[in-house]
Amino acid sequence: GQDPNPYSAVNCLPPASSNNDARTFDYAGETLTCEGDLVPEIMIQNYGISNLTSLIIEVAVNGTVASTTPWTGNLTTYATDNITLPALTGLASNDAITINTTMPNGVVDADPSNNPTVSFNVTMATQNTNAYVTVQIVTDAYGSETTWDIKDANGAVVLSGGPYNDLTASGTTTQTPTSGTLATQSCHTFTIYDSYGDGIDAGYGAGSFTVTDGNGTILASGGQFSD
Repeated sequence: GQDPNPYSAVNCLPPASSNNDARTFDYAGETLTCEGDLVPEIMIQNYGISNLTSLIIEVAVNGTVASTTPWTGNLTTYATDNITLPALTGLASNDAITINTTMPNGVVDADPSNNPTVSFNVTMATQNTNAYVTVQIVTDAYGSETTWDIKDANGAVVLSGGPYNDLTASGTTTQTPTSGTLATQSCHTFTIYDSYGDGIDAGYGAGSFTVTDGNGTILASGGQFSD
């Protein structure tokens, strides 16, 4: 049942038809902060016929402009660029961040509908009260798809686990907990990965993950996610 028209709404956007048209993608950068600092990112695409050489990118926090970035480059039609924007500081939980792009090549965008305001809310990390942490993983039937790690503020892995063994049918396996002591007064990031992209609670056993500190405070938990 493939649509015979490669430019139909079923398959993709219409082909580029204007000279100056910049497109933006949904936000896929970091939204979690430990200390109120966050570096936003945005992916842009040249959807115009002319090469895209300049663009204005505005970032606002709760409606107040925090930065205005004059981007320059040279993107051919359909080429993309992931842009790292100025760091935001002093953020609080649920602060609303919006990113707007305007003035491709110094003129009004020919089709503003494909570069809407990109928005997300800030999430503050849970503060542990004990540096000793334990990661408990309960895998579903496909344990070989599951891995995880905890990285320090410099991106170095300090704890990790998986992949695990598979089962021959749907079900769960409670894995041996992994524990360790983290550096104090520092941010750490726990990430769990699923190589198939359906998490560990998607109908093949109710898998789960739980990260707790030495005082029993739950820092992260769940089981339903994608990659």
